[in-house]
Amino acid sequence: MEMSTTNHTHYEERYRRVKALWISVFIRAARDYALWKHEQHDISNRKLAEDAKRFIFDPHSGFEDICTVFDLDVGKMRKRAECMTRDDVRKIEMLERTGVQRRLKEYQE
Repeated sequence: MEMSTTNHTHYEERYRRVKALWISVFIRAARDYALWKHEQHDISNRKLAEDAKRFIFDPHSGFEDICTVFDLDVGKMRKRAECMTRDDVRKIEMLERTGVQRRLKEYQE
C-alpha cells in the first residue's frame, strides 16, 4: 500500500517540526551550560548547568538516541555545547532580540 503524497508531506513536516523542537531544547541546554557552568554563588543557576550537562553529556540521558533519530552528529553537538561561552550566548541573545525588534518594526510599518 503506497502512502499518498499528501500523507508523506504531512509526516515530513511533522518530522521537521519535532526535529526543530529538539534542536531548540539542545540550544537551551547548551546556553544554560555555558552561562552557569562556572557559577559559584547562585545554586539554582548552578543546578541549571548541571542538569544541562547531564542531558547533553550523560550517555544514559537519551540525548544520543534523539541525535540518532534526527540524524544529528552527537560529537559535533557536544563539542558545540562544550565550546560555547557566556559571550557567545550573549551575542546570540542580542542577535535574537535585534531580529525580533526588526520584525516588529517591519510589521508596524
